[in-house]
Amino acid sequence: MTPETAGPNDITLQAKFYDFSKVHGDFNNLQYPGISGVTYVDSPYGAWLAASATPTADTFSTWFREDYVASKNVEVAGTIILRDQGGTTKKYYSDAYFPVDGQGFGSENQLDCSNTYHNFG
Repeated sequence: MTPETAGPNDITLQAKFYDFSKVHGDFNNLQYPGISGVTYVDSPYGAWLAASATPTADTFSTWFREDYVASKNVEVAGTIILRDQGGTTKKYYSDAYFPVDGQGFGSENQLDCSNTYHNFG
């Protein structure tokens, strides 16, 4: 992500992005299961949807935490700047939002519609 400078009334948020390889099982032959009887997993940052009874073992839970054991994702630290719009309104906008370009697993030869290599995370 290109470093940006926040203005005096902007807000800079610290972010963690989790990059996955394009060959990860959750992103090949996508099939979305029906989820009923919704449960959530506790975390220091609130909770996320549990996809199974053993959320630390299923692959969905690694979308929201680094997978130290299997190394199926790479944690990339970054920032998001919310630009002041006047009053109490802040806004984030990017027409080229690829925060993990050049990091994590890299582009893995993935091209966007303009034939530019990007890491789609």
